[in-house]
Amino acid sequence: MGRQYAGSGKSTVAHTIAAQCDHDQRLAFSFFFSRSKLDRSETTKFVPTFAYQLAKFFPAIQTSMQQALAHDPSILAQRLGDQIKKLIIYPILIMTEPVSPMIVVIDGLDECGEKDSLQELVRLLIDMTNQRPFRFLFTSRPEPHIQQTFESPTTERKAYFLKLQDFNASDDIRKYLRRHFSAIVEKEPQLMRDVPKPWPSQQDLEILVGQSEGLFIYVSTLVGFIGDGNGLPQKKLQVVMMAHKGVDPLYDQVLSEARKFENFQRVIGAIVYLRHPLNVGELGQLLQLEPSSIRLALRGCQSILAIPTVDSESVRPYHASLRDFLTDGDRAKRHFLNLMEHHAFILIHCLKLMAINLENSGEGNGDLEYAHQNWCHHFSLVLLHHRAMSVIESQFSDEMVTFMRKMEKQWLKIWIYKLADFDTVGTVCQDFNAVLARMMVCLIFSEFGRSY
Repeated sequence: MGRQYAGSGKSTVAHTIAAQCDHDQRLAFSFFFSRSKLDRSETTKFVPTFAYQLAKFFPAIQTSMQQALAHDPSILAQRLGDQIKKLIIYPILIMTEPVSPMIVVIDGLDECGEKDSLQELVRLLIDMTNQRPFRFLFTSRPEPHIQQTFESPTTERKAYFLKLQDFNASDDIRKYLRRHFSAIVEKEPQLMRDVPKPWPSQQDLEILVGQSEGLFIYVSTLVGFIGDGNGLPQKKLQVVMMAHKGVDPLYDQVLSEARKFENFQRVIGAIVYLRHPLNVGELGQLLQLEPSSIRLALRGCQSILAIPTVDSESVRPYHASLRDFLTDGDRAKRHFLNLMEHHAFILIHCLKLMAINLENSGEGNGDLEYAHQNWCHHFSLVLLHHRAMSVIESQFSDEMVTFMRKMEKQWLKIWIYKLADFDTVGTVCQDFNAVLARMMVCLIFSEFGRSY
């Protein structure tokens, strides 16, 4: 179990070990949790992915897996423990050939949004070591619920803990910086022609190594910021060196320059607070911006955001620490993205998009799926704030009235039934969002009915 803080290089270590074990034909399975990827932010896909990769590793167990699924097609809808027993443990136990020790790499436990399910999953996996020679490498930040899981009496005696901060990463960081700074010099020979070589000097390089505090997220963000082409690299380096050590001042520096681009605040707020990521084309539709405007708004963030060149892919932070920074007022200060304000902003755009679509065609389409399914989610988060009513009165009233005026009652009814998957009026709906949507419709009709 590797316990370490954001940016210390845990994912790089996990990927490297997984690649080496795969090369040595010892990797049975690898899974990398990610809160920015809908199918990797929860445990739902874990066991099916495990079974699939294990079947490739051990072709001899494929028949047993197929028979298990044929006998009980509902396995993947059952409890995690039953899924693991029927698709992983039992097929391996009945193997007659010798089984060599197998390595399983699971990165980013802290990126899983289902705390209870994750705790259960970890306990089940560790119990597997009693039955077959599985060896698990887990990596995570030391979140309380994860520490609690590994410190339980039944788990702790089976686990070995490593903290990356206990290892001196200075040599690796020094090599990383020197290599990437040399690449900047080669890439910009005209801009760097009069700069004394070597650049940076050995003294400056040591200052940067000290400022990094062993965090690879710091040095990767630093070289990205200095070499992004927006300004003279030597001047940007001096600005960074004058800042305090740590990644927060570097984020502050990057975001301070990024703010000058039009629509930056609204785009970065949507990326952070959307319920799940949208690709560039969908994000542009929601915010009523061209995809090129989305990219322009984020031009100053190339060192901290992965910005795709195609509209069918989503923008994502290079590291989860950026989201943590932007949503913490004490750390981010003027860059802080207020939860209520940005959820309110997204809600307004959802209502606008639905109103425009219903006015033009009278019904929704696939491109509007996010707005239809999630506007009430954003509304509910706004309502949790103590200033919610004042914000609703000042920002939402006109939008709601406009929305209702553009929607005939018959289309509103069709939309609600479609969202909730109602068969008849009064059908009990299991979807909380649909229930909330019905409540909102009643509220809007009662509050703004006289506007029709």
